[in-house]
Amino acid sequence: NFPRTVDTNGRPTFTGPAPANSNVVYRQLIPNYIPQEGIFFVAGSRFTPAQPDENVTGDAKLAVGENHYAYVPGLRETSNQRFPLVAGGFATAATGTYSTNPEVVGGVWGGSRAVVIRVDQSGALETTTIAGTGATATATVEANTGGAAPANIFVPASWTPNPMPEIAVNPQT
Repeated sequence: NFPRTVDTNGRPTFTGPAPANSNVVYRQLIPNYIPQEGIFFVAGSRFTPAQPDENVTGDAKLAVGENHYAYVPGLRETSNQRFPLVAGGFATAATGTYSTNPEVVGGVWGGSRAVVIRVDQSGALETTTIAGTGATATATVEANTGGAAPANIFVPASWTPNPMPEIAVNPQT
């Protein structure tokens, strides 16, 4: 299983409620698996307005403003290998949508692209599909999810016949 959250002692847990945000999960990787916070930074992202301070101790580890990436909880190594596990932070995590406005969270790259890492550990800079115009335009990553037409890969029910277990959680803001 991929971790869900941490217990009161800071140890990874694999059951229980979904994490409040992706920072909770990614903190578990620092410093034992990833030595610094910089890997979670994306220039131009409103989730990461400044370079991380690289303080990897206690509550300062991967604090607000030091992580750009969302996380999909509830997945396992045996889950559908095409399910997304990690992605650029969303404008709206519950619907897996990005904004086309680069001045807001979830709008990095103007909604034209999104980083997606899947359960099989492959990663890609995906081209998005933009719907609407102006301030209300949104962008989604669409692919073959088992239905008749490509669908938003971050909407659990779009995966047929076996849906993805949960929606993604955004970085802490």
